[in-house]
Parts: sequence; C-alpha cells; structure tokens
Amino acid sequence: ANGIVTVPITAVTTNRSALFFDSSHDSDRPTSSAVRGRLLNSTTLEFEKVTNEAAPTLITVRWYAVQWTSGVRVQRGVVTVAAVPQNVAITAVGAVNRAFVTWSKTPAATDQNNLNGDGPMVAELTTTTNLQIFCLK
Repeated sequence: ANGIVTVPITAVTTNRSALFFDSSHDSDRPTSSAVRGRLLNSTTLEFEKVTNEAAPTLITVRWYAVQWTSGVRVQRGVVTVAAVPQNVAITAVGAVNRAFVTWSKTPAATDQNNLNGDGPMVAELTTTTNLQIFCLK
C-alpha cells in the first residue's frame, strides 16, 4: 500500500531549515524499506512510501527539523533520475568544501532489489553552481 504521512511541526523559515531523518524496518525489499522525506512547507513534514505489497512492512522514522539562525542557506528541489548522470543547476554556494548535499529517494513500486538500474545513488556538488546526481550500477 502506498502512503503519505504528514507531521505538523513548529513553524520554521524554510530557506534556513532542513529535515534530517533515518528509518528502521524489517524488510530486504526496496519497496518495503525505502521512504522519502521532505519539508513540505514551514509547518509540515511529509514522508512517502511507494510499494506494491498488499501488507507492507511498517517503517519507523526518526526525524529532526533543524533551523539555522545565521550563515546558512538551504536549497531544495525534486528531480527524476535517469541512468546517466544529471546536472542540476543550483544557486551558487560560497564554496564546494563549505556546502553539503542530503537527499532521499522513492523507489519504483515494482523494485525487487537494487540491481535493476535505479538502485544506489550519488549526489554531489561538482561546482559551486552544479549538483550532479546519478545511479551506481
């Protein structure tokens, strides 16, 4: 069963805030064990699971919404990843060695394993204005 869960939070300033989360589960299938999370708006977190299982495994999510008071700017977006590296233009950051990337992924509902071309992914800043995202094969 597919599903989206929203969580209300105390209001944050979205361009200075980020969501960090991890999950625990009892499954070895990507569609049972993967969840995507995002800061939907200033007062709501959203977690999404996509699966083709009639009785999906429960996932426990631990999350932290962080707001920095100064010196930090947060950029966010959504991109569909292909088999080849994709370059995503971003607003310039001060320096690549003073910036970091976090991401989460929603698998295809039919995924059986991480060997079918949409498995492990890498996202890295290659320049101050470019984010490169690609699947490892």
